[in-house]
Formats: sequence, C-alpha cells, structure tokens
Amino acid sequence: MEQTDDPSPSKVTYMRDSKQKYIFLVFLFFLGISILVNIVDPGGRKDAVQQLRVNDYVEVAGETFDFIIQDIEDLKIEKTQQIRNQQFLLWQSTSPGAYEALIREQCAAVGCNAEQVIRVMYCESKGNALATNGRYLGLFQHDQYYWIIRAQRYGIPGASVFDPYSQIHVTTRMFSEGLEYLWQCK
Repeated sequence: MEQTDDPSPSKVTYMRDSKQKYIFLVFLFFLGISILVNIVDPGGRKDAVQQLRVNDYVEVAGETFDFIIQDIEDLKIEKTQQIRNQQFLLWQSTSPGAYEALIREQCAAVGCNAEQVIRVMYCESKGNALATNGRYLGLFQHDQYYWIIRAQRYGIPGASVFDPYSQIHVTTRMFSEGLEYLWQCK
C-alpha cells in the first residue's frame, strides 16, 4: 500500500537543500556587511559607532540564522509527527484479514509457509499491530531488544516495531530461514 506522505528521498533532499539555501543567504548577508564596512571605512579605521553598528548587524544575522534553523527543525518534527499519526490511524483501522494477503504474498516471494505465519500472527497478537506484552511488541510480538537488529538485518533499519508491514517483512524472512522455533506459537 503506497502512502503519499512518506518521507521520500526527494523530500529529504529538498529539506536539506532548503537548509543549505538559508545558510548560503546568511553567508551572503555577512559578506554584504563586510563589503559595506570596507566601503564606509576603507582604511579599517572604524570609530566606536561604526563598530557598534556592525556588531548589531552580526547579532541580528546570528539570531535570524538560529531562528531559521529552529524553524526547519520544527517543520521536520511536525511532518514526522503527522506521518506517525497517519500510520497509527492506518494500523488501528486495518483489520487482521488485510495482513493475510500480504503475508501470503511475502511467503510466496521468500519461500515460507504462509498458513503457519498467519497462525502465529493470530496466536501472538490476534492480528493487532499495536499489541504489547511486556517487552514483546507488535503483530508478531518481537522482543523489543532484538527488533532493531532484525530490522537492520532484513533491510529496513529504523523501522518501528509497531509497523505491521515491517513486522511481516522481517517475520516472513525469519520463517524462510527456519527461525520459526523462536515463537512459542506454532
């Protein structure tokens, strides 16, 4: 299922490029101040008033730069939260039966027993992607301490343990490698 608000590489690149543009503009501002000071007093003999004005410009530019950076960080946090909220609502509203088709598709691709994986899903979480049981979390109740390693090993580093699609991705690959013995449910 494709989501339109996922942070794609092009959006990340755009945010990084925007930040670089702001940095470049601040640099140009400082360069302009430097040129202005040299035009006003080419010999470098600034009196106290001129030095004070330059310091004021530099201070304002620094504050503006800090504001711009904070604004960019706030926008990234806000966008990340929006994406998480949308994913949370999607996961909450998705019926367990919707995962069965994906499990069958993944098992066909990697070579595992889809019926066994589906049985384990229902046994572990009743198809609830947000299920928790101590340190065991998500659709297949992965141990939270091992999830990070497993997600990285199977090509989705940083994936949320509550993301049902990531859980299906990792679990079907584990079952295809004969690691189904790690689950008590069979």
